[in-house]
Amino acid sequence: MAYCQVCGAQEVDGQKFCASCGAPSSTPASSTSFPYAPMSPVTVTTGENIAGFWWRFVAFIIDSIILGLVILIPLRASNLSFYATSVAQVVAAFLYFGLLIRYRGQTPGMRLFRMRCLSADRTKVTPSQAYTRAGVYSILLLAGSLYELHVYTHPTAAQTHALNRSFGIYLLFSVPHYLDLLWAAWDKQRQTLHDKAAGTIVVRSV
Repeated sequence: MAYCQVCGAQEVDGQKFCASCGAPSSTPASSTSFPYAPMSPVTVTTGENIAGFWWRFVAFIIDSIILGLVILIPLRASNLSFYATSVAQVVAAFLYFGLLIRYRGQTPGMRLFRMRCLSADRTKVTPSQAYTRAGVYSILLLAGSLYELHVYTHPTAAQTHALNRSFGIYLLFSVPHYLDLLWAAWDKQRQTLHDKAAGTIVVRSV
């Protein structure tokens, strides 16, 4: 018969704690007294949340500036036609976003704000996802780019009329592009349309 070493109360075979004072029992617990209960799975906290719309918006502006300085300005200084330049801009955007997301998981703008692109299941983006994501974005950008405004230094009356007309066309054809970017503002997973097409999300370290 065993007794508690703290208060002296009689112990019951197999108990873990004294029923009187709560001290640990001196009697080893019987393996038959308590059935095995499997441990519940551990929830791993990654420290990353879905990136908010404004974080993504500012990162996109930074990437657009980088793309403009490095690629688009030299294109505009070339002898390519207006429409060839527009197509070249879209190709440059596809390569910029596609290759960076494929190999680094983030663009410079995203990296600045501790963001990266992942598959919807939080695994690394596959090449197919990276290029699908960049491709859908580029296709939606193309329509608006083909009707981008011409800049007139000293427009005549006819040129002003043409400018106003082209501005309306530009807005009409740019709707898909801007809708794509704005979709993240109201989507529950903060996904753009090109995110949804590729099955990707953008997360931010907290």
